Amino acid sequence: LTLRSLVTTKEAGIVIGKAGATVNELRDRARVKAGVSKQANGVPERVLTIVGSVEGVAQAYGMVARALIESPPIGINYHNNALLPPPVPDSGLVTLRLLVYHQQMGVIIGKQGVKIKSIQENFNIKMVASKDMLPQSTERVVEIQGTADNLQNALYEIGNCLMEDVDNLAGTIAYVPHASHYIYMANSRYNANGNNQSNSQNSISDKFSISVDMVGCLIGKGGAKIQHIRRVSGAKISISKQPDEETGERTFTITGTPEANDRAMKMVHDQLESEKQRRTSTAVK
Repeated sequence: LTLRSLVTTKEAGIVIGKAGATVNELRDRARVKAGVSKQANGVPERVLTIVGSVEGVAQAYGMVARALIESPPIGINYHNNALLPPPVPDSGLVTLRLLVYHQQMGVIIGKQGVKIKSIQENFNIKMVASKDMLPQSTERVVEIQGTADNLQNALYEIGNCLMEDVDNLAGTIAYVPHASHYIYMANSRYNANGNNQSNSQNSISDKFSISVDMVGCLIGKGGAKIQHIRRVSGAKISISKQPDEETGERTFTITGTPEANDRAMKMVHDQLESEKQRRTSTAVK
C-alpha cells in the first residue's frame, strides 16, 4: 500500500525529527518506506509518502499521529480547503489529511455514505472527504481526526479498502504542491469563461506522467485531441519523446496561467476517464 498525505512545513519537521531520527525510527519499527517531499519556494505544504504492508502503513501513520500530538506545531496554518477544525491543544486529537485518488473514493465512502459512516462510528473518529480534486491532479483530500490509536485502527481499515481497488488507478495523476495553487484556491480565481490566452508573466509549469498505452488517447489521430486541449484551455502542452527508463511512462508538461493549466488538466482527466470506460465496455463485450 502507498498512502500519501499533506503535511505543513512545521509538521514535516516533526515527522522527520532531528537529523532524521523520527522518520528513521518509523521506518525501522513499522518496516515501511517513508519520506517527505522537498520543500518548494513559497509552498507551505509537503507530501508525506509511506509505502509498505497495510498493517505497517497504518502503524507508521499511528506513529506520525503520536509525534504530532506530543510536539504540536505552533501557529499551524492549515490549507484553505481544510474541512475539519484544528483539534483543541492538549485534547489528544490530531488531524491527518490523506491524499486519495478520485477513482478510489467510492470504496471509502460507500453507497450512500454507508462505509465512511461505519468507519467513523467503529473507530470513534471524524472523517470528511473534499468534493473537489486538488489542482492539476486526480487526488482529493480525506481528513480524519481522532486519537493516535483510533486513527491507526481506522487507517488499517481504510488501507484494506484501497487495496481492494488498486485495479482502478489507470490514468491517475498525483498532486504536487505548487506555490500558485494557494493563491489560486484562496481567491477562487477560476473562470471557465475567462481569457484563454496565457500571460507569460503569470505562467507556471506542471508535469505529470501517463503510461504509454494511454498516451494515444490524449494525442488523438494526427494530434487532433491534444491540439483541441491546447486551443480550448489556452495552455501549452509538450510531451517527452521517450518514456522514462524506470517507469515506462511519458511525461506531459503543461505551461500557462493557473486557470489555463486547470482547464487543461480537467480536459486531460476527462479524456482519460472516457478512454478507460471505453476499454472497460469493450472488454465486457
